[in-house]
Amino acid sequence: MLGVKWFVGFVVLFALAFLRQDKKALSSARYQDEPFNYYSSLATTGAMHAKHFKVQGDSYVFVSQYYDGENFHQESVLYCWGQGNLIQVQSIATLGAICSEYLEIEGEGYLVVGNHFDAGTYRINSVVYHWDGARFAWHQDLPTVGVRALKHFESEGERYLVVANFRDETSHSVSSVIYQWVGGDFIPIQQLPTKGAHELELFTIDGDIYLVVANHVDDTVQSPAYDTDSGLYLWSDSAFIEWQRLPTVGATSWIHFEQENEHYLAVSNYFDGINYVGSVVIYQWDGQEFTVIQSIPVAGAFALSFMQGYLVIGRHYDGLTYQLESLVYEGQGGVFRLVQAIPTQGASHLESFSDGGQQYLFIANYFDDSSYEIKSDVYVLGASGVSSSSSASDMPTASQISLTPSPSQTSAVVQSNTESSSLSSGAGTASTSPSLSPTQSAGWGGPTSSMQPSESLSQSVSTPLQGSSSSGLSDGILALIVILVCAVVFAGSYFLVPRAYRWCFRRRSGYEMISPAEDRWFSFRVKEWNL
Repeated sequence: MLGVKWFVGFVVLFALAFLRQDKKALSSARYQDEPFNYYSSLATTGAMHAKHFKVQGDSYVFVSQYYDGENFHQESVLYCWGQGNLIQVQSIATLGAICSEYLEIEGEGYLVVGNHFDAGTYRINSVVYHWDGARFAWHQDLPTVGVRALKHFESEGERYLVVANFRDETSHSVSSVIYQWVGGDFIPIQQLPTKGAHELELFTIDGDIYLVVANHVDDTVQSPAYDTDSGLYLWSDSAFIEWQRLPTVGATSWIHFEQENEHYLAVSNYFDGINYVGSVVIYQWDGQEFTVIQSIPVAGAFALSFMQGYLVIGRHYDGLTYQLESLVYEGQGGVFRLVQAIPTQGASHLESFSDGGQQYLFIANYFDDSSYEIKSDVYVLGASGVSSSSSASDMPTASQISLTPSPSQTSAVVQSNTESSSLSSGAGTASTSPSLSPTQSAGWGGPTSSMQPSESLSQSVSTPLQGSSSSGLSDGILALIVILVCAVVFAGSYFLVPRAYRWCFRRRSGYEMISPAEDRWFSFRVKEWNL
């Protein structure tokens, strides 16, 4: 009798799952009025970050490409946003590129590219590039230590750059650095003690400039502590002073936003040292400090973005798979409710931007459990995007667009003599650096951290069911075959079925995979069957 219950439950659940026909279009029965529509895709390699900016009225997106499965020497790519499509105009040789920042100083454009890791060392130069009217050319090297984030701000006519340093070869206790633009170059003026600084957010409240740093891990204690504070700083007298400490757990991202004249902060708590069952915690400004108003349980929450009242949570890895749905929450009165889920593959960064009066969301996808050479996606906010029934493979990519860039915008590799010397010195450093474990060489430190390009993924990986683009008839036949196979398994074993149930339909992200009524029914059965 117990085997019959398992069989019936699994058949019903499988039938519900295979109705999801397209990974780019979630079932309308789950969510109504989904705000983001799939727009297009772009071929990327281990994409970790995307930065949108405008130069002389033209829109650009720079994609930092980190790793291809073999090495960190990658070509990061500059795209021009033209006629609603991304067109490649330049490639830049980078070393584990993980972030970028664009700023204008006295009418001149500068792009700062953060190089995180290469050849056994985190002590490599990041690079400042100058826009020469057609492309970005080398301007200055910045010594960084496992750089993880870059932000700039202006105060009293002076320009500043904040560099979040994540780790060196032995520790995450490295200082992050504030640079000031002086005489045509950035010079360091302040160091902030940080613990695996993973992300930065700069914002203003009543004219005051604040900086919040996501401290990922404190390894100064006997065992690395991911349950550590992140720091909120106030800019005062040309320096940052600590204003408030905010409790976080393996923090990876902060986002500041305003709604109804109220200021909010949201942080993604990603990893606690053992698992990735994290959360997104939302804080509200009370006039003196930030206080918690809501906590959303989300496994694998890694990147955050906010646009037009929607909080988007990019999910990277949950301990089993990178094939996770990122989530969209709508905020009303400081309370957020789930309105959409978007299929992603190791979402590492979310970049929102506007062009032609339309709002877009660029999702940098890093890894799909088997390859780093995957597509990153662009979504459009509102109903004017491409029909959500279109698959990613149907959309034009940069290599498929017929519009040809001007000669001044042809692809170019920017690599100065200074860069070449820095690469040589990096290799030399590697030969004398301590022997690093695969985990250390990956660049993310934690013994089971997901951000490990060298990870073999030899273990059995459990992935959520994804709909296919084949016909309904083919899907029905496949479903029947799977059900028949499961029936044979049920007849001879009480071991595989409960785990198959979990594999397909376990709660992993804080939202419900099936309707509330069905969820209550199966939750009761799970308890009854001791799954």
